Amino acid sequence: MGQALGGDSILYLDSITISASANYGYHFTHWQDNNTDNPRTIQVTQNKTYTAYFDYNQYAILLDIDTAIHGNVSGSGNYNYLSNRTISATANYGYHFTHWSDGNTSNPRIITLTQDTSFTAYFEKNSYTVTVLSNNNTMGQATGGDSILYLDSITISASANYGYHFTHWQDNNTDNPRTIQVTQNKTYTAYFDYNQYNISLDVDTAIHGNVSGSGNYNYLSSRTITATANYGYHFIHWSDGNTSNPRTITLTQDTSFTAYFEKNSYVVTVLSNNNTMGQATGGDTVLYLDSVTISATSNYGYHFTYWQDNNTDNPRTVQVTQNKTYTAYFGYDQFALTVQSDNTTQGNVSGGGSYNYLSNRTITATPTYGHHFTYWNDGVTENPRTITLTQDTSFTAHFAPNQYNLTVNAGEHGTATGSGTYNFGDTITIQAFPDDHYHFIRWNDGNTENPRQYRIEDDITLTAFFAIDTYTVVVVSSDIIRGMVEASGTEFVYGTPCTVTATAYTGYTFAGWSNGITANPYTFAVISDVELTALFVEEGEEVYTVTVESADPTMGTVSGGGQALNGGTVTITAIPNEGYRFLTWNDGNTENPRTVTVTADITYTAYFESTTQGISDIDASSIMVYAVDGHIIVRGAEGMEVRVFDVVGHEVTQPIRNGETPMLPKGVYLVKVGTMAAKKVVVF
Repeated sequence: MGQALGGDSILYLDSITISASANYGYHFTHWQDNNTDNPRTIQVTQNKTYTAYFDYNQYAILLDIDTAIHGNVSGSGNYNYLSNRTISATANYGYHFTHWSDGNTSNPRIITLTQDTSFTAYFEKNSYTVTVLSNNNTMGQATGGDSILYLDSITISASANYGYHFTHWQDNNTDNPRTIQVTQNKTYTAYFDYNQYNISLDVDTAIHGNVSGSGNYNYLSSRTITATANYGYHFIHWSDGNTSNPRTITLTQDTSFTAYFEKNSYVVTVLSNNNTMGQATGGDTVLYLDSVTISATSNYGYHFTYWQDNNTDNPRTVQVTQNKTYTAYFGYDQFALTVQSDNTTQGNVSGGGSYNYLSNRTITATPTYGHHFTYWNDGVTENPRTITLTQDTSFTAHFAPNQYNLTVNAGEHGTATGSGTYNFGDTITIQAFPDDHYHFIRWNDGNTENPRQYRIEDDITLTAFFAIDTYTVVVVSSDIIRGMVEASGTEFVYGTPCTVTATAYTGYTFAGWSNGITANPYTFAVISDVELTALFVEEGEEVYTVTVESADPTMGTVSGGGQALNGGTVTITAIPNEGYRFLTWNDGNTENPRTVTVTADITYTAYFESTTQGISDIDASSIMVYAVDGHIIVRGAEGMEVRVFDVVGHEVTQPIRNGETPMLPKGVYLVKVGTMAAKKVVVF
């Protein structure tokens, strides 16, 4: 703001002059001791500091407007140097600020004061938009809208299309055309409405019907006109030929229509409530209030009773006033049904009486105990029996003594015989046959007789029950001095496992079981009584195994064999199945059972043959295959390929001539004739 000058070092009581010099825009006001002298002379009596104080100069802002009615300004006054002051120009309604006298257009505007300043605000009239609209352009258009200066005038107008008319502007003013002084942006909407036209309606004859829908209605409105016929009549067309009813009219002008009517044509329908019983005739198409005659005719076994409205006239004349159905009702004639028994001690009957024609009646013959119905007098055996009545009818029931069914069943693991149909009181033998490894235990009624005599008194089912067999296992030592044996039991159900154990004493060893098995312990399934011997040996003793096989298990099985000391003996046995017989052992010996002396490990194979000659198991009854004196003979296969194989599948090369092979070694062979299954043949 300014500087202070004149400070120095001064002797006591000497004088010094100090002064304050202000910068532009500021001025000196006083020293700190409120002395206002400048410059100022001071007598020095001590060290002292003098501080000059300064303040802002003030400058004027002068504001004006171009024309008083355009607006006003604010912000004029006196203000400090460099202060920022806001000046504003506010336009009156209908005007707007344009610029300040220095050309600046900012409003409001900030002024930084450095001197006295003046500004004039300039304004102009506003330009307003007059918009002219139609509330519905289909009805009419509005014109005259434009951009107009404040307080100027403009003329607007509304023009209606055909069928419509102008009613008012949106502010309810009805002037058209209309002159307006503009003071703002504004929209003027012209409202239009429909012109009204008349619909006039009439009928051809008053008693035929009436019409509705006449009146005054808006242009282009869709109006429905309706012709309503009186009862017994119907509308046919309008005076312009149109047949729509109701009919929609789109109004474009005043219009008139006349409705035309005719009498109704009604259908008289005549029905039978049951065409099987009878027919009704006379139905037709008839005009309103005309007459028609109807009648009902019954079929055999029936008779007319009444019409559906309970009228019993037949024939009957009716006056037609509507579509109507007349149904003739018929009733059944009644017939007698007589039912009797040929012998009342054997049976009786029911179901007799008087019943409607074609009714289905059930007649029943009920026999006394121990008898049964056999047939009716007309040979029919149905009982109960349904009779359809067509006339008076009589039936006689015939009876005879009863027969009863005895059903003999077997439970699992067996069969039973004796089933059949028997007379009451007969005594029948029934028997149960268990499967292999099972045995009969009882019948389902607790009886244990087998075979059993049973007296027939009613239908009955008897069932035989079976239980699985049990077997004994005996295990012994070949020498109780050499070792001991034990088993997991002595009695076993067929197929359950048993474990036997051999324990050798000191100096001996277990060599095997008598059946050739060397496992120890040895577990096997029990399927028969078993006796096993544990063979104990000293060191150096020779033990051999005798193996026994069946050449065909389907023909037979084997038993025996096992282990034995050198020079010992074992017994082997061939057991043929049903329908087969033992033939030979593989070494040609035919003894059975057979005791052999053991000197080495050896296998014996048992061969069996069918007890019937030929190849009955081949599906060709005329072909025979059999062995004689070392030859295989084939008869009845002339012209067919015959091939011979040994048991290991090698084809025998010798040709078959005249149905006979050359001499063959002993053994089992397979003979294949054509495509038939192979036949086993034993040569010995």
